[in-house]
Parts: sequence; C-alpha cells; structure tokens
Amino acid sequence: MSEQLETFDQFLGDLSEASLKKRAPGLYSQLSKTQFSFSDYSNSERDAARPQLKDAMHQLINEAESQKRDFTRDESREYKELERVMDAMEGGKLAPGQQPLHRPTPTGSTYNSAGPNTMASSSGSSARIFASNEKIATAGAKSSLTIGAAMRDMALGARTESMRAALSEGVDTAGGYTVPTKLLEQLVDLMRNKMRVNQAGAQTVMLDTEKTSMARLAADPACAWRLESAAVAESDPTFDNVSFQARSLAVLVKVSRELLEDSINVESALLNALAQSLALKLDLAALYGSGVAPEPLGVYNDANIHTIDMGTDGAVLGTHAPILAAAELLSAANSAAPTAAIMAPRTLFEIAGFADTTGQPLNRPRVLDDLAYLESNQVPIDETQGTSDVASNIIVGDFTQLMVGIRSAMRIELLTQPFAENLQVGFLAHLRADVAIAQPTAFCRIIGINPTA
Repeated sequence: MSEQLETFDQFLGDLSEASLKKRAPGLYSQLSKTQFSFSDYSNSERDAARPQLKDAMHQLINEAESQKRDFTRDESREYKELERVMDAMEGGKLAPGQQPLHRPTPTGSTYNSAGPNTMASSSGSSARIFASNEKIATAGAKSSLTIGAAMRDMALGARTESMRAALSEGVDTAGGYTVPTKLLEQLVDLMRNKMRVNQAGAQTVMLDTEKTSMARLAADPACAWRLESAAVAESDPTFDNVSFQARSLAVLVKVSRELLEDSINVESALLNALAQSLALKLDLAALYGSGVAPEPLGVYNDANIHTIDMGTDGAVLGTHAPILAAAELLSAANSAAPTAAIMAPRTLFEIAGFADTTGQPLNRPRVLDDLAYLESNQVPIDETQGTSDVASNIIVGDFTQLMVGIRSAMRIELLTQPFAENLQVGFLAHLRADVAIAQPTAFCRIIGINPTA
C-alpha cells in the first residue's frame, strides 16, 4: 500500500508545481483545490487522473526521443516523480474489475527508471534487458508479500488485508493465481542467483509478448578510402533476427498441510524450492538444450559455435592449452574476451591440480587471468568419444552474448484433490521462457575431455 498523501504539497513531493501545471493542466486544476484530501479522492477522480499522468510521462519520453538523446537530470527526476505520483494514485482501493495502469517506459537506448536498457518494436512489443549483475526487482522496494507467502495463503487463507487484496486481484477464471509483476521479479532474481549462466555473464530479457524478435548484425558493412569526387564503395550490412518464443516450463511442488501450518520458514522454503527447480532447468536448457520443441536450443548444440576436439577417443586435459586455444579462436572471430569457462566439477578440480615436472602448481597463462572457471553439475561426464564413455566438455565464451528470455507473467495453481488423502496440497507453477544466442561465434566447446587415470 502506498503512503497516504493528505495535502497537495505532500502529493507533489519533489515534483514542481510548475511541471505538473505544464504537463497535466487539468489534473493540476483538480489537485490544487484548497480542501484537497487524497484519502477522499474518489475512484472516478483517480480514473480521470491516470490518463493525464500517463500523457505527462509520454511527453517527457517523446521530447527526449525526438531529439535523439537521453533524459536530462531534471527530466529524469521529473519522470521518477510522476511515477511516484502514479503509485500514490494506485495506493487507494481500486474499483471492482479495474486494472492498475501500465506505466509508459522510455524506449530504445534512452532513460529507463528501472535501470536496464529497454527495446521496443514499432508494433508495440517490448523487452527489458538486464545484465547479469543487475537486479530486476526495483532497487530499494521492500514488501512483506512474497511468492512463498502467497502460496501458503492460497492453501490456508490470507492472513493480512494486503495479501487478501493481492490474491483476489490475481485469481483468474480457472482458479489459478497470476503472480503480480513485483513478486515475479523477486523469484526471477533468486533464480538468476542460482544459475551458472547468469554468473558467467548471461543477460536476462523480460518479454512482454509470446514472440519477440531482436535484430542483430550478422556482418559489418565494409568501408574504404576514396579519392576526392570518387564514388563511395557500396557495402550493405547483413542483419538477421534473434528470436524468442515463450515456451512452457512447469513444476509441481507438494507440501503437507501440517508443514504449511506449523513451519516458521515454510514461505522461504517454498520460494527457494520453486526458484531452485526452475533455475536448474533453465540453466540446463541454456547450456545443453536440444532445440527440439518444446526445449530451447542451448549453446552447446548451436551448429555455429566453435569446436576443439580432444581426439578420436578423447584425451586428458593435462594443461591449459585447450582453453587457451578456445580463447584464441574467439579472438580470431572478433569476439570480445570470453567471460567464463563452464565445466564439470571433475574437470575444475583436475585443472586445480595441474603441476609442472617438479610438482609445482601450474599457473594459468596470463591471458586467461580474467576468465572465470565455473563448475556445474549440469555438465555431463558420461559422453561417448570413440572408445571412451566417460568424456566431458567445457563451454568457453563471452556469455554476455547469451540471453535468457522470461515472459513477464507466471501462474500458480493450487491442487488439493489429488493429494487430499495424504493431507497434502500441490502447487503447480507455470513459467514461460526461452533462450537465444546473439553471437554464436562468441562461444567454443572443448569436447572429449577424459578424466585422469
């Protein structure tokens, strides 16, 4: 619940009176009444105010985009204050069936109040892109509502008015619960913390539509020196698409009623169980997805990445040379320096044990000093390479070129009847996601790595 703002000055906060008067004169006239009281502001008055706030925010965006620039510091502050006023408007109780207003967001590579770059197509579909170290949940936002708490209260009944309101707003016609955006962002951040590809540098794309395409430059245009008055050599860039198709990822979590009623940490346990299950499956798909529907295509199985083969029957790694060779391949392909090498724990500990002929630890080549060596149990250690059936692999690459797309909607359904005889309930969670590789040549797989004897 947003804070109650009882006076016009409190309502304005840092938003200047002149700014509101300029951007939304009708709203300014309404709000500047002598006896203004926010708590008495009716639903019909709120309904009239929201479009004016939205138009004011669009004015700021359009001004900046028409001049092909970012927000100025003053415009950035003004936009944030308009968002705050919008939040205050939605702080009161909404009328039955009324939906919170979707706030406009600056598009392109311009200002975004949440921090990440936002891209939008002419058709209106958009995607928010987050670097691996950026949080999706709004910085500083604190809420007593969590997905774990929502799941518990779905089964046992809401304990607070705020949860009762949240659950009632999210219930769909089939009896399921559509997770509010703020709670979904909490879950996605927790999932990302558990995903090796995110730790390696992968970007997260929050998708607003089922299908989203992003243009990528497949081949650079070529420039050439020219004499005065000579014709300019023509060279067209080659573009293609990076496409996301939201695919269904579902998990069923069962829990006893006694545990729900008595456990003091059941809410965090439910949230962690959900995040862990979804994260592991997304991580596996990002690395090794087959690309056969409904599974996304992972890095390892992309036909356009580089390959270093350890031999017909595989071979022991022995030195850093294969990883160094992989980095060299990426450099030759004009890729940025690799951010990580993901390998099986077995491989990581064998590398840690590398030693020279005198038994001294074998240091990495200095060019690999900044490369993160990350282990994952998702990396197989039972691949067949000729006569070997215990081979493994390493994926080396610039993982910022890997994107995990997550649809900005998640549904949880409470299942009681199938597990009633055991006094259990089930939570069926359904998330839609996909994986895309922006630059396949930024990755190399080293295959046929056998264990030491």
